[in-house]
Parts: sequence; structure tokens; C-alpha cells
Amino acid sequence: MAKNIDYSASAERLTNPESVRLLLLKRLGLIAKLAELQEELEVKNAGLMTETEDLITELAINETEIRNTVLANGGYQDVEAGLYALRQRRVSYAFDPVAFRREYPKLAPAVIKEIVDTATLNGLIKGKVLNMAYLERDNVASPSETFAFIIKTTGQAEKEK
Repeated sequence: MAKNIDYSASAERLTNPESVRLLLLKRLGLIAKLAELQEELEVKNAGLMTETEDLITELAINETEIRNTVLANGGYQDVEAGLYALRQRRVSYAFDPVAFRREYPKLAPAVIKEIVDTATLNGLIKGKVLNMAYLERDNVASPSETFAFIIKTTGQAEKEK
């Protein structure tokens, strides 16, 4: 069995509100019911189509409710139960080759081509030749953040009835 992922380091506003947990438990039930109907659909293939489409629509509504509740109340994570609803922050950096050359002239030939070679630069950071704090301080790197929702219900969490 795969181990559940802990998103604590990158989650934004991870507060584990009960309202998000309840929506995730509802999601577990909806997904289980959908799987049952899809199996039954293969056998009967008739009147179940409408019910399946309704559940797919309900799952989409549930996901929208989860996203809105996470934005309003904060994210939820239960690693043990495999329940996740959080907005994950991702940071990437853009590097200024002119500033890098000015601040790190000896290292510049190794990393600057038309743009800063981030693979080589990451190697220098990993090798502790440089660190991101210095790059930001010297205006060589500027962070940019993107966000992604992670909504998962894995594991054997108890299903809400």
C-alpha cells in the first residue's frame, strides 16, 4: 500500500477545518458509489447512465464546494486517513543574468547562457556554493508563486453515511 503524502511544507493555510473534512468524507462516498454504478453500468448498461451522470455532476459540485471552503476556511490534511483538500503554494524563481554576472562574476560563465542555467545553478545551490537567500538578497533571483489545489481521498477513511 502506498504511503500517503504529507503536504505540510508547501500547503497554504493548512488549518484542518472540520467543514473540509466532512466534504472530503462525502467525496469518498460519492466516489465509491460512482465506482459501484460504473461496474453495474457495464452489466446493465441502461437506466444507470442518468444516475452516473448525476453523480459525476455532484462530484464536480463537491469539488467546487471543497475549493471554496478551503479558500474561506483553510486547507485540510489527514495523512493517516488519506484525506486532502488544500491549496498548495509553489515557488519558482526567475534569475537576472546581468545581476548574476555583477554579483557572482566568477560563477557567471558556468551558469549564464542567454538566460541563467537553472540546472547548473541548482547544482551550485545543492552543493552549497550558493544559497537562495543570497540570490534573493542580491536581486539575482525573484520568486514567483503559483497555486494548485490538491483534493484527494485515498486510504480507508470512514465514509460519511
